[in-house]
Amino acid sequence: MAWAKPKPQTSLHPADQHAGRQIAIVRVQSDISQAQLARSIGISFQQLQKYENARNRVGASMLYEIAT
Repeated sequence: MAWAKPKPQTSLHPADQHAGRQIAIVRVQSDISQAQLARSIGISFQQLQKYENARNRVGASMLYEIAT
């Protein structure tokens, strides 16, 4: 029996979009670059971009790290 490939997610979930938008807003208001924030929480700036653009979901523990 062959397994079907999962379909790629074409639409972004509104909750992921909201979380990413809020991360970006607070980061800009705090005058912190993507590179600075990413370095301080131990991820690449590309990963932070994916969070902010809702391409990747942000886990609760990562939200905590970003918030602190």
